[in-house]
Amino acid sequence: MKRAIFLTIAVFLSAAFFYSDSYGKSERNRKIIKTIINKNPHSASSVDRSLFSDVKAYLCNETRTIELEFYEMRQGEIYVTDTGGQIIIYDSITSSEQILDAPSAKGTYYLIIDSPELYAEGLFTVE
Repeated sequence: MKRAIFLTIAVFLSAAFFYSDSYGKSERNRKIIKTIINKNPHSASSVDRSLFSDVKAYLCNETRTIELEFYEMRQGEIYVTDTGGQIIIYDSITSSEQILDAPSAKGTYYLIIDSPELYAEGLFTVE
């Protein structure tokens, strides 16, 4: 009986460990990319396009990736630019979770997410 209980606990713990570390999503490996939401770069006034939409962005230094989680967004574009405004990475939003390769060169970069539901900007540094 003790062996069955021990085996059950071991299976649950290994599943929890795998889930937390799969695809570099362990909280200890990721840095939050703070985003400013609701800016509309196409006009002088701010327009709230994100009534229920949200985005969370993380920089994972171990896997050298940018992990994005979209809420209530179906389409849009993702841009990563350097401080000079040059587009380094471009991609379209294709799912509610997306992983992009982070820039390989050290430096400061801007993350821009533009969709009909939401516009967001974030700043991050690759070390």
